[in-house]
Amino acid sequence: MYTSAIEKALAVAFAQYPVSVTPVLSPPNKNGGGDFQCNSVLQLAGRMKMKPIDLAHEIAAKLDLEGVADVTVTGPGYLNFILTDQFVEGVSRAAALESSVVKVSAPETVVIDFGGPNIAKALHVGHLRSFVIGESLRRILVAVGHRVVSDIHYGDWGLPIGKLILGIEASLEAVNSFGVKLNPNWTLDDLGGFYRLGNEMTKSDPAFYEKAKDNTLRLQAGDPDLRALWSRVRAISLAGIEGHIALLGAHFDTLDGESDVDPLIPAMLDDLFKAGLAVESDGALVGPVVDDGSLPPVLLRKSDGSYLYGTTDLATIVDRISKYHPDKIVYCVDGRQDVHLKTCFMLASNAAEAGLAEFQPLPRLVHADFGTVNDASGKPYSTRDGKPALLDDLIGEALAKAREVISDGTDADTARMVAIAALKFADLSTDRRSGYVFDPERMMSFTGRTGPYLQYACARVSSLLRKAGDDGRGGPGVIGISHPADRALAVEVLRFPAAVHRAAVELQPKAVCDAAYDMGTALSRLYAEVEILRAPDGEREGRLALMKWAADTIGNALHLLGIEVPERM
Repeated sequence: MYTSAIEKALAVAFAQYPVSVTPVLSPPNKNGGGDFQCNSVLQLAGRMKMKPIDLAHEIAAKLDLEGVADVTVTGPGYLNFILTDQFVEGVSRAAALESSVVKVSAPETVVIDFGGPNIAKALHVGHLRSFVIGESLRRILVAVGHRVVSDIHYGDWGLPIGKLILGIEASLEAVNSFGVKLNPNWTLDDLGGFYRLGNEMTKSDPAFYEKAKDNTLRLQAGDPDLRALWSRVRAISLAGIEGHIALLGAHFDTLDGESDVDPLIPAMLDDLFKAGLAVESDGALVGPVVDDGSLPPVLLRKSDGSYLYGTTDLATIVDRISKYHPDKIVYCVDGRQDVHLKTCFMLASNAAEAGLAEFQPLPRLVHADFGTVNDASGKPYSTRDGKPALLDDLIGEALAKAREVISDGTDADTARMVAIAALKFADLSTDRRSGYVFDPERMMSFTGRTGPYLQYACARVSSLLRKAGDDGRGGPGVIGISHPADRALAVEVLRFPAAVHRAAVELQPKAVCDAAYDMGTALSRLYAEVEILRAPDGEREGRLALMKWAADTIGNALHLLGIEVPERM
């Protein structure tokens, strides 16, 4: 890292004092005035019983950073570091020749659970965030060197399937004749209609509800006719959402569902019961996780013998331990599932502590939760008639707005890239735990904090480099720093790798968005403040090299966010 010289000098200076404090280098606050800041002097001064301002001046005088940075003291005792132009130029030249992100020293195996669609249902707005955030986290973790397995984790094994079968039975008027009646031309929309019919039937008559439960139990018990129907429905569902997966650029290493872990469930439940971690309750099997009743138990098996989400989620942990030996499993799932996941995690932890072999070694289980996509009023986004919006509705609005914004003959593929960039950046540029407002007008803007703004920044540099190649004076040379705007851009680009590592640790793509936007705004200031193509020889080549490096790095940031960059805009 290009800050290593400062960090080493600080470590040497702090080591001269009789108390142990590790100095931490961080971005400056608004009033710092430097490139980096160290506030650890306040902690050291407290332990030394000295005035922080006096101690800061004492340490500043000891730091040997000639040719690297100038040191000032501000506030109550902050050390501020201003990198020299020569140092910025040198490390920029070196960084431009290397991989932009250094790999972690101890890579881990990480499973990311994201997507989570139920079969036989069209994807809704909530799936957008899971696909977008999950894919970005996958790319970020891979970028810093972790081994990542991504799993879509289909919902294909619970009561909704029993309701779907009920609707199909009613529609075909042929109970237990699925082998004859299966229609190869069914679509995902057809399956959605069958499910809605079955769901309404269960609401209108308790007997139909019992029939749906019986369908579920028979399916899970291996009924051959229901298994054949289920297999057909699952295949149709997978084919039906492939287009959305491709459009959103999501990548899944495995397309497992709840059904894939069904064979593991009986032995797992038996082990939990024998260990005293699962108990009978009114004919059902539950896994209590706390004694005070502050959290509900995990419902493992209903009184009719059927399994639930908690059952398959626990069995999926067992399956992933066996297959991938992960250090961590990240669940990129709606925040409203927090209690459910928390109780499953706690029961898995109790099982590991009790020595159950299938839960050994238990990886770290992390819920990377997210909020909802909202409308202008702050309520979850819905259609005009108040119904929950489908993913197609949201993407359709974004595409229509993109075609409107860039209606100057731009090809359809570019319009698609711009629309998806707008959607993704609006999602990822906020703290994932909060919701965000879907506002096509704002998110499609080519100015401000948007995906299209950053795409345009890259395309603009590409255009500039083409012009440089056509005017006979030559293109990029070696990166040069000859103006404060050059230096400001270089420093922002140098900060990018740290932002990626921060995003990986915090599971927050927002850190990459922030870095990309800071580079984009510094690039815009450079355009406004200096000559580029008409700059003197030497300065021109150095500046073009700097701008190419910056645009490449912004492009890399966008790639980590799952955003493509058009060559021309």
